[in-house]
Amino acid sequence: MRPSLSSLVLPLVGAALMTTLACTPSESSVDKRDAKLDAGAKPNADAKSGADVKAGADTETGKGEETGTGTGEDTGTGEDTDTGEDSGTGEDTDTGASPTSAEVGDWSRRVVPGSAWASPVPGSLLAEAKAKAKAKGAAVALTSTPKGLRLEATRGGWSRDLGTEATLNSLYDSRSGLVVFTVEGALMALDLAEAPKQGKPPVAVTLAKLDDVRGVGLWIAYPDNHAVVDPDPGSPYLRLEWSDTPKLARVPASYPPEDEEKPTPLELEEAGRKWLEARQARRSWTPIEPASAAIEFAYVEFDAPKPPAGKLDPRLAGRCFDHVCGDTLALGTTGLELMVVRDDSGDFMHLMTVLRDPTKNRWASLEGLAESGALTWVADADLDLDSLESEVEPLVDTGGAAFAPHRGAKVVCDKDGCSALSGTIVDFLSGGVRVGAVYTGRP
Repeated sequence: MRPSLSSLVLPLVGAALMTTLACTPSESSVDKRDAKLDAGAKPNADAKSGADVKAGADTETGKGEETGTGTGEDTGTGEDTDTGEDSGTGEDTDTGASPTSAEVGDWSRRVVPGSAWASPVPGSLLAEAKAKAKAKGAAVALTSTPKGLRLEATRGGWSRDLGTEATLNSLYDSRSGLVVFTVEGALMALDLAEAPKQGKPPVAVTLAKLDDVRGVGLWIAYPDNHAVVDPDPGSPYLRLEWSDTPKLARVPASYPPEDEEKPTPLELEEAGRKWLEARQARRSWTPIEPASAAIEFAYVEFDAPKPPAGKLDPRLAGRCFDHVCGDTLALGTTGLELMVVRDDSGDFMHLMTVLRDPTKNRWASLEGLAESGALTWVADADLDLDSLESEVEPLVDTGGAAFAPHRGAKVVCDKDGCSALSGTIVDFLSGGVRVGAVYTGRP
């Protein structure tokens, strides 16, 4: 039996935070989710259990100047750039895909945005971004640029700088609309779901002053066992427990598993703690479906029956052990699909995939897309799996219309082609879903 990632990582962080990463909700689960939204778990029901904190004077410049200090001072620029131009690369990157109505319907039933995006607070940055996305037929990405965090439409040329300094790591919580990020010497947060005060954009607040946060992952844990997490299992991470009394700890690298170092409690700044407590009502907001923000390929035990070899493409024979080579998952509603072409496991499961356009029966590499910013298609007759396979998990907008080859990429694609981003993608504002995530359930 081959070990999975969770058999090594999850026992170390505690069963209370485990989220189910097999994420294809049934019809009943989606119906229940719709009922919860209709019942009133709405973003604009924020409880005012404490005063919002502005840790510093407003230094809005309106010119996109870099004024970040990393100390919780107001660095919002409020700059809104809408050129009305397509921000594409200009290269011929047409995907050529044509999603069917069945594909669109299937995606919309399996993937539902969290309530922060579904019912944004009027006047908030999320409400503005959603309006821009609808007007331009695009998704909106949160990106990390050399000058700080930015919102930008995947098509249409609209962007807004968020007034932060350059970040070391960033995590977007699509359930609450909060962005948690690290800069030199501090853990900070920004509220994209907050209504503006006196017409001014939200202000980043310092949650904790910390030393040595380079290479440190981020984790937000909810009391209902939901977690928003994107750490490297080989790196330490900061775990923000959003309980009635928020807590912060530095958790050691969860791999190798023999490392018995204990989590180190860290002190939250008083202003940061009150800022979180003032947003406690967000914990009742509904998360993205699937709650783990991942859709996996089916895992098949090593010795379990698999489809007869004659039903497989001969080029896939003997390449998979714990998955079914040839299995596919749709990349949203783009008409493209991700196909398993090889797996391997040691300490972790490694899943190799290729991008396929079933309409034109052609193939491409996601890693190649990330490196070049363009899709280079290969005809079926010229397919060389070893040269096209890659071990990445594409990130798909919950609306299904756009995807990035992986978190941290600088390009996004939709059915019309690919466009360059000004920074690396942190997430889609509606919430991003990792498609083809490696199996992380019980081995």
